[in-house]
Amino acid sequence: MRNEFLKIQQSIDTYQALQAEQISSFDVGRDLPDLMSQSHEREVLTSKLMRRIGFFMKMVNKQRPPNSEVMLIQLNEGLVDILAQNQILEKKIKQLRDSIEKRMTQVSKGRQVMGGYRSSVAGYKTPRVISITN
Repeated sequence: MRNEFLKIQQSIDTYQALQAEQISSFDVGRDLPDLMSQSHEREVLTSKLMRRIGFFMKMVNKQRPPNSEVMLIQLNEGLVDILAQNQILEKKIKQLRDSIEKRMTQVSKGRQVMGGYRSSVAGYKTPRVISITN
């Protein structure tokens, strides 16, 4: 059972390191993060972690070791830390999405303005015909 606990601890540490890396990928001056691959990486680690926790909980329920309460408290602390990182990551993603939407609105307005200039300039440069017949 101790081995399973250590595997879960290792999975939690790996998950926290991945999320820290993904949070830092939003820093200014870097390329836009690949949100799809980040999401996939988190999904893979989440399913692995959930399987390990489920297996561990079955072992705890069957064996009832004396130190299981301490182990569960430690695991809970690690999971709370993961959730806190997840909230930070969600905020970063929302900020990025809002920023992109704002830029798209600005580009759209710029295109409309440029289109207005083109149509007025085109109106001045159209050939004029003078009728000399009466």
